[in-house]
Amino acid sequence: MDDPITIIFSAISWIVIWGTIIHKIGYRKRWFWGLLVAMCIPGVNAVTLLLLVFSQWPNNRELKAARKELGEHRKAAATKTDIDAELRRLQGRE
Repeated sequence: MDDPITIIFSAISWIVIWGTIIHKIGYRKRWFWGLLVAMCIPGVNAVTLLLLVFSQWPNNRELKAARKELGEHRKAAATKTDIDAELRRLQGRE
């Protein structure tokens, strides 16, 4: 492992792999670069990995918000459908 080419290739691979992981879980800009640098520091990378594993990811927060909004739209659509059905039923009796 004393070969400089191997060391450079390993370092670039490490940065690309962790950069891809951090990007895919939703961290951008300052957080992205901060986490990427932290993953390159021995000792700190273990703590950073635990932080990534046990924290809520930005992508998950966005997904929960989108699902909540979609649920509200579905409830509103169901209510409108129920009202329309009730109006048709009442109009049929008159």
